[in-house]
Formats: sequence, C-alpha cells, structure tokens
Amino acid sequence: MNLIALDFWTIVWAFLGLAVIGMLYRLVWMLARMSDNLIGFLAHIGLKGPAKFLLTILVDYDQGTFAKSRFTLWNQVPFRFALLWGLV
Repeated sequence: MNLIALDFWTIVWAFLGLAVIGMLYRLVWMLARMSDNLIGFLAHIGLKGPAKFLLTILVDYDQGTFAKSRFTLWNQVPFRFALLWGLV
C-alpha cells in the first residue's frame, strides 16, 4: 500500500491546490455576478425580450421559477449562472 508522506513539498502542493480551487471558486462567482448584471442591464435598457430569452436558454429561468421563493438557493439567478460557469 502506498501512503502519502507528509513532507514539505506535499504540504506545499496541497496548499497550492487549495489556493487554485479557491481562485476558481471566486472566478466562477464573479462571472455569475457579471452575467446576472448583464441580464439586468438588458432589462433596464428596455430589451426585456432578449433578457428573458437569455435567462430561459442559459439557466432555464422562466415564469414558473420566478414565481417560486428566492430564499431557496436553487431559485436564485446568480446561483444558476454559477452552476453554468462552473460546468464550463
């Protein structure tokens, strides 16, 4: 059986791996907020049709989902965009 030795370089690589995962997590949420803001901007300037279309196509957000509670994380648009960007 091969055991991982806890030497200096193993610990350094583990911390680097955690740092990369943390940076990717922050990047995904940043892209999700930017996507949500873009949809909001489109709706704000009067392009409600394209904004609804993009929400429906990209994150499956329609009137049925909009009618549900936004306290549930799954029903929030930024969370759905984070899933979209996380899967890319």
